[in-house]
Amino acid sequence: MISAFSIFRIPTSFFLFVALLNWITPTPVGATHSRLKRSSCRPKRTSDGAALTATFSGKGTHNPDDWGSGNCAFTKWPRPAGFGAVAMASNQWNSSGICGACLEITGSGGTFKGIVGNQCPSCEPNGLDLDTDIWNQVSGHKDFGIIQLTW
Repeated sequence: MISAFSIFRIPTSFFLFVALLNWITPTPVGATHSRLKRSSCRPKRTSDGAALTATFSGKGTHNPDDWGSGNCAFTKWPRPAGFGAVAMASNQWNSSGICGACLEITGSGGTFKGIVGNQCPSCEPNGLDLDTDIWNQVSGHKDFGIIQLTW
């Protein structure tokens, strides 16, 4: 007796082709960031437990762009609560390797948390473009302009 399974045999090479295609298909930009846990915004640590941190100084400007519209393409990853959206100066951009980085940003209004979601090619070295919420916090509700920051 002939069954439907014996008539429609799929060659092994087809499965190998599908596996190869799945392996070489590029992952969309930002897709790996969508798996980050909100608790992952902590300083990385060295083998001896010391935090991997550095402090930079630069100018802060205001950027009203939407979180998902930035170069990091976080279209399906909501901005973590309590973190302001930040665009990073080109000298720190690192070919988008800085996407999703969590920063502590200090200005005249205090220290607040930000997360990198975009590049700022017009920013001076070590400068940050801040969304409206974090601008108001860090600047102490100053009018939009330029402020001095450390981060």
